[in-house]
Amino acid sequence: MLKDSKICSLNFAEFNFADTGEGTIDIGSDFLYDIQNSTSNVRVQEGLYLVPSMFGRLISGHMSKRSRILTAVMTTATKPIEQLWQLDTLGIQEKDLSKGKEEQLALESFYKNVKFDENEKRFQISWPWKMYPPPIPDNFGLALGVLRAGLKKTHPKHLKTVKSILESQLESRIIEHVSDTGTTAHVHYLPYHFVVNEQKSTAVRIVYNGSAKKKKFDLSLNDCLFKGVHLVTNLLEVILGFRMSCFAIVADVKKTFHQIELSPDERDFLQFLWIDPETGKIITFRFCRVLFGIISSPFILAAIIRFMLQNKDPELAERII
Repeated sequence: MLKDSKICSLNFAEFNFADTGEGTIDIGSDFLYDIQNSTSNVRVQEGLYLVPSMFGRLISGHMSKRSRILTAVMTTATKPIEQLWQLDTLGIQEKDLSKGKEEQLALESFYKNVKFDENEKRFQISWPWKMYPPPIPDNFGLALGVLRAGLKKTHPKHLKTVKSILESQLESRIIEHVSDTGTTAHVHYLPYHFVVNEQKSTAVRIVYNGSAKKKKFDLSLNDCLFKGVHLVTNLLEVILGFRMSCFAIVADVKKTFHQIELSPDERDFLQFLWIDPETGKIITFRFCRVLFGIISSPFILAAIIRFMLQNKDPELAERII
């Protein structure tokens, strides 16, 4: 059909229909009608037209399933089809920079400092610092102000729940008391707030803010840490993996971040305050474990899982991750 003398005499935007090279221009649909003039279309066959444009005639429309005509298309998708549903193409998340210098430094820091605590039977890590000691203020005033504001607007029954959570974490050695805050050179207090949802099994959650800072030009704790490499398994790979075998196993680790121990030297950067509702006394705690709300925590968790698998069974690790 395209060899018709009348059609071949027209000025095409792409004369060589067999050319499969990459295009040099991608035109979005929002600009399509600025370059296209559909008033004098040439009908090639049912559903297929030659549309005039400032670049010449463009082939547009669809072809019959029975047709054997080879046609050129306006654009060719050279990127993996997977990118069509990746969030970073929509500007929702940052692109994966796993090969960048900072990500490599985070990995090096992890492998240099990770170790197994025989007493606690847990892996112990240090934070992947951009610089040490970090040039951050102690945030005591900010943390105390946020706490007092949160206590005022929270119902007393929910405060009892918060108190019981802290007591449980203290008993499990997730947190510990700080007896004397004046003897440590590097101290940082984490502000936090309460999230109440009566529909959940735990009506109150404590949310810690690693990005909090008092002044605009101050550095927060998260500013001083590497985010790390994105090590979470690709969702598409997970879905396809579920279809490759007869049986699938799903597991959930309770309080996952809290299963990873923090080096004693790092704990004073994770101090936080509590005011006893009954006595009004200010109590200082600090975390002994990794917690959600710190920018490096997801990377550390994924790195620990990979580290465990690779040391236990490298062949199995290769299949899983």
